[in-house]
Amino acid sequence: MAIRIILRRFGGPETLEVVEVEAPSASDLGPDEVLVAASAAGVNPIDVMTRTGGGMASTGAITLPWRPGWDVAGTVRAVGEGVTGLAPGQRVLGVARFPREGGAAYAEHVIVPAAALVPTPETLTDDQAGVLPMAAMTA
Repeated sequence: MAIRIILRRFGGPETLEVVEVEAPSASDLGPDEVLVAASAAGVNPIDVMTRTGGGMASTGAITLPWRPGWDVAGTVRAVGEGVTGLAPGQRVLGVARFPREGGAAYAEHVIVPAAALVPTPETLTDDQAGVLPMAAMTA
């Protein structure tokens, strides 16, 4: 089992719900996807706006229940058969599926398109890497 945060109704932080789900495995990956054991996830203004019903929710891109979180940092656990340049055990960071449905980065395990990930520089902690992707993309 694994922990994930979901949103069943729009509103304040109290609407975020911690649930237990089956942990994804390598067999759940598409050919271009990576399973990341998440150690950090960023919370950006777009996350907050979307959680309250604005942001990406106001565009119709988000439906409930929603699995929030786009920024993620962690360690690769498995890669899809078509993935090159990333390997199990490697530290990575990225923006998962933005601006679509949400990358579900507020979870212990996240499936992310390989193209959305890069190796984490050794000079960054996972906490630093977890807040970098969306801010860097915005800048």
